[in-house]
Amino acid sequence: MARLQSIEHFVVLMLENRSFDNLLGGLYPKSKEFDGVDGSESNKDRSGKVWPLIETLGGDVAGLSVPNPDPGELWQDINVQIFGSDQLHVDEPYPPFDGAVADMRGFVDNYTDPRRPSRGGNDARQIMSRYKPDRDVPALATLARQFAVCDSWFASAPCQTWPNRFFVHKERPTVTRTITPKRCFSGCRRYSTPSTGRHPSPAGRFTTTTFRRR
Repeated sequence: MARLQSIEHFVVLMLENRSFDNLLGGLYPKSKEFDGVDGSESNKDRSGKVWPLIETLGGDVAGLSVPNPDPGELWQDINVQIFGSDQLHVDEPYPPFDGAVADMRGFVDNYTDPRRPSRGGNDARQIMSRYKPDRDVPALATLARQFAVCDSWFASAPCQTWPNRFFVHKERPTVTRTITPKRCFSGCRRYSTPSTGRHPSPAGRFTTTTFRRR
């Protein structure tokens, strides 16, 4: 724990409605050492049409807002995205059949689902887009190269944003309790003065703990 005296800040950057493939999949050439994307990837819609992965030009608000609208993030949506509708039961939350393969082939299927009125007109190219990291997201690309990036890091649970945020900070998906410092954070308490601040969000009483140097 003595080494914690030299740590001044823990910075947690959490991005939502994005994927590794979308932002940093092209950071390095795809290989056994780097599980990225090279443009050969594709998804099919419900009619069987193939939609290949395409490169999107960033540079402005519209370009950096892709995908627009956001993909679905409910349990039901994510089941379809991971397995594709042909490997799922027909009733929500669409559980997968025994032996279903999680091959990530249902993103277009879910994004353009004709059964969902709000998605019937969605452009499949929005969900099948990726950026060129150094050109479109240079700050993230630089951070990834100078520090580290995990190419096989998965969410704690295949569900909405807030439960995953809570998993990261307090190892549970609910907001029924105030977040308490654990592990590295509890060690920091020896050297820092804790202060709490309420997060201004509709998710409820989400209290984070921050630390000030003495």
